[in-house]
Amino acid sequence: MRNTLVRSCLLLAGLSGIPSCAVEDDAATRDVEAASTVEPVATAATCSYSIMRDSIKVIKGEGGLDPALELDVDTIVQYAGTTATNNYAGTIKNGDSVGTDVTIYSASVNVGTVVTHDWNVEAIEFDTLSADDRGSGGGRITFTCSSAGGTQTDSDSVNLGNAIIDVQVKAVW
Repeated sequence: MRNTLVRSCLLLAGLSGIPSCAVEDDAATRDVEAASTVEPVATAATCSYSIMRDSIKVIKGEGGLDPALELDVDTIVQYAGTTATNNYAGTIKNGDSVGTDVTIYSASVNVGTVVTHDWNVEAIEFDTLSADDRGSGGGRITFTCSSAGGTQTDSDSVNLGNAIIDVQVKAVW
């Protein structure tokens, strides 16, 4: 019968077991080619994001003659068993803030991934007449990374003796 697929496969010597097949019918050839078509594998769309220190704001200065705070503030983002840190060292007056959009950590994940990062703050307020004041704080930022983009914020207040600062972080994707 002419429409019957007749194949003979011969093992080619020296080509590590790769069979060679001959097809005797054109219709059968089309069937074999169609059956062997490989569709491309779809790759997952990625979402890139950054964790940033959005701001450091002096909520309450020390008072007295110089209510500004002389600060050294480390903002730390935890990821994959390690950390990334950004440092701010400088003076901020009572009620003022600094440090908008300072990137601490960036990564890419598949779209739709729920991302969680713990973050910490270690701060020192330098005093000229007495011992330096130290404080720490932090939080957790969680978001779903999407192709549409977005922003998620988290903040914590840190007591430094009589003074208080507020540190805000944000995720941007």
